Amino acid sequence: TGATTAVLVTGGQRRADELCEDVGHEVVLVANDDPIDSFITFWSTESHKLLGKISFLSGSTDPNGGVIANGIEQCKYDPRTRKFYLNIPATFDSTLQHSLPGVLVVISRNAPFHVEKVISVDPTCVGPAGLTIGPDHQIALGCGSGNGPGTGSVIIDDRTGGTLKKLLGIFGDEIWYNPGDNQYFFTGD
Repeated sequence: TGATTAVLVTGGQRRADELCEDVGHEVVLVANDDPIDSFITFWSTESHKLLGKISFLSGSTDPNGGVIANGIEQCKYDPRTRKFYLNIPATFDSTLQHSLPGVLVVISRNAPFHVEKVISVDPTCVGPAGLTIGPDHQIALGCGSGNGPGTGSVIIDDRTGGTLKKLLGIFGDEIWYNPGDNQYFFTGD
């Protein structure tokens, strides 16, 4: 009918930007990426109820794994590991005076949701933004843009975080993997 079935209010002062879903578990991760918000929430697709929240703000008491985010980008649920993966394009040190490289955070599937692991990203991947789950334990990270200091995107191992392949000159804010033809797609600059 086109009728709205529910309105989910994240509580952010700015818009929610990125989201991903654990389809088999009926849970959606929603990111409020603006620096004044800098948090993610988890929602039931069945009841439309808030299931949890993780803040990436300085001074937060949430279990953010020590990550103070300077932006939040694309996320994906990985059915192989049964974890959410979230791309943080840049971070701050505890004084908020120094910008640090981006990281990939691994988040639990079930409430209480928490950061289980923080994966350092290859330093040539400046400002990781895009993220997609590929074959054979691969996660592709779309990095920065052709105008920045980075050299391109990377493919990492979802078990170790180690770099499997550097994709020189390939950048992407939004990326996708098509299992039908075994191809990665990057939006480009």
